[in-house]
Amino acid sequence: MTNKGFLQGMEMLGEMYEKFAFVLQDEKKASLWRVMLNPLSDEEFKAAVLYHIHTNRFAPTIADIMDSKAKVTANSYTPEEAWAIVYTDISKRGFYDEPTYKDWRLEAAKNAIGWNTLCDLTDYTIVGTRAHFMRIFQSLQERERVAEITGSESAKGILGELVGTLAASRKAPTCELEK
Repeated sequence: MTNKGFLQGMEMLGEMYEKFAFVLQDEKKASLWRVMLNPLSDEEFKAAVLYHIHTNRFAPTIADIMDSKAKVTANSYTPEEAWAIVYTDISKRGFYDEPTYKDWRLEAAKNAIGWNTLCDLTDYTIVGTRAHFMRIFQSLQERERVAEITGSESAKGILGELVGTLAASRKAPTCELEK
């Protein structure tokens, strides 16, 4: 993120939230905010700031801005949307026509449970399987988010291993962490 982009976003927050102006006035706090938000691009930061302003009454924390960025720039389905896609494909395609999904998280969650298990759903197992699928999907999203935010090589390594193991299919999807 450029200094100009950072200052514009911070000034917007200072104008909208009276209690936020102290961050801009304290050089140490402003510097810490700059360091912590540095992984964001100017566009991502501006979008996150605007989203926060439109959806929250109170001044943000750094975590609020990162959460807003994740919501605004989401390149994935929600767990509920992912389940709906898989559940629809179970009905349409059936046991012998397993789909391969472009979204690696969707593919990995499907593979973690297994297409055979998904196709064998009954009235007694559907609720638990749906919940399990959505927890797996959400966990994969969170793992990706941690790797992206922290830039940690070990987190990226674990994520790469998950992609290679769980999302391995006829056409293995890729996980793009680098921008």
